Order: sequence, then structure tokens, then C-alpha cells
Amino acid sequence: MDDQLEISETNKEEKNQIIVNRKYKFNLWYITNNTKIFQCTKYKTVKKCKSYIILNDNNKVIKYENKHTHPGKEYDASVSIFAPEINSFYTTSLSILNNKEQATYELLFEELKKNESNYNNNIIVIPKILNCDFEKSISNASIKIFHNITIKYCVWHYKRSFEVQKNKLCYNEVENHHKIYLLYKAITNFPFINPEYIFDIYNYIKIICQIYNYFNFLNFLEYFNKTYLYKYDIQYWNYYNDVNHITNNASESFNNYLKLFYKKLSFYELIYHLKREESLSYNNYKRKIEGVRKKKEY
Repeated sequence: MDDQLEISETNKEEKNQIIVNRKYKFNLWYITNNTKIFQCTKYKTVKKCKSYIILNDNNKVIKYENKHTHPGKEYDASVSIFAPEINSFYTTSLSILNNKEQATYELLFEELKKNESNYNNNIIVIPKILNCDFEKSISNASIKIFHNITIKYCVWHYKRSFEVQKNKLCYNEVENHHKIYLLYKAITNFPFINPEYIFDIYNYIKIICQIYNYFNFLNFLEYFNKTYLYKYDIQYWNYYNDVNHITNNASESFNNYLKLFYKKLSFYELIYHLKREESLSYNNYKRKIEGVRKKKEY
């Protein structure tokens, strides 16, 4: 049984947490005699989970005490595909995930890849573009599974994060000084500017703020620098000469729809409604191809 266990690390930088079978999280307990002992993260909760796992230096399982008394966390996720023949997105699949770790998304993408092959006479269809929010676990997983995929982060999330940080760091300066407001708007429009000029424009704006002592806005610029110039690849959030689909609003809207109309459901009730929505989405796609625009309910 131990040979069938799948061990993966989480996204934590200190690398002292693992996931077993893409389902249960374990924290490093202690290290001794070239072995590492991990405890289930629920051992201090009311569940008093006593599960633990022992790995050697090569992360090979020496012992796995499987005594889990709790389910994993669950999140819903939808996948939408753009169909040129109807010039719009439609939902192709719905998933319930244990967590939002990269390993979990890898499993999801592997299943999508496998199912696509099964339904297309063993022909593997590779997605070209993934539109998502600024969640590196999704983009890293998609690149690992679909090696040549192009990542495009959502512009709405880009501007929304700016709005939050502006209100936190420099609200008065931006709202009360027209020149600073123009500088702020320039940065929010970076996704549509030639990426070759972004660093030069950023440095020019920073120099102006230093000259005129716009200290609060300088803090905002530092946030932008650390987050969007170094943490994320510019080509993932820049849409210069490519403005066909700049948001992931199709998936976000569908998730909001599920939250609005399906509240306080049991697990099996949720599965029932998700399957129903999935079938309606395909039927809606077929009707649009035939020229019938209105969604049909059953």
C-alpha cells in the first residue's frame, strides 16, 4: 500500500509541509536518524487526527499510519472554453477540489487531458491559452501538464488589486492630486503598453515621485515593482497586440451564479446540480451553433 502513496510538496516556501495522495496535508514534526516524520495538520483540532507518515532522505515512505478522521477541504472550479463558431465561452466541466495547491490542479489538468483523449479517438487536444486570475498554483500546474500553453492573467484582477492597494497606501494623494492620478492611471494601463517600454516608464514615474516627494505613492510603486515586475512574468499579464480575451470573467461569472442560486446544499445535492448545469451548458452550446440564442431550462 505504501508503494501506491503519492507524496507532493505544498507551495509553502519553507517546504516543511507535504500532501499525501493529493488529499491530506502533513506538517513536519521532527527529523531523526536520516528520517523525517510528518503529522497530519488536523492533530491539534477537535478531530484529534493521529495520522502520521515517515519518509527517508529520498522521500520514500517508511511507514504511513492512516487514521484520518476528517474529510479534506473542498472548492468548486469550472473550466470554460472559447468557441469561435459561437464567438463566446461555454462551460465544459465542473470540479470539486480538495484544496488549491499546485498538486491538486495538476491532477485536475491530467484528468482533463485524459478525458479529452478518450472522447476524441485517442487524439490529445492541447489547450493553447489559459485565462486565470493571479494564482501561481494554477499557472504553474498548467505549464507543467501542457508544456506549450500560453498563460494570460485576468486584467480585471490586475486593476482590482491596484484599487485595493491604492486605497490602502496612497488614497489621498491619488484622489487629491491630478498629476498623481494620471501617473496611477498610466500604471493601471500597463497591460496594454508595449512591454519593452514598461520598465522605462516605471522608472520615469518613480523619479518624478522622488523629486516631488510623493512618499505614499512611492510605497504603491514599490508594491507594483515587487508584485508585477518580479513575482509575475510580464508577458502573462500584458496584452499588447492581443486584446481578444483580457479577463476570465466567463468562469468568474459562472462561479458567482453557482454561489447565488445554490446555497447550503449537501454534498450530493451539489453534485446533482453541478451535473445538471454541465448538461445545460453543452445544450446551450449546441443551440447557439444552430442559431438559437436563448438558454433552455429543463
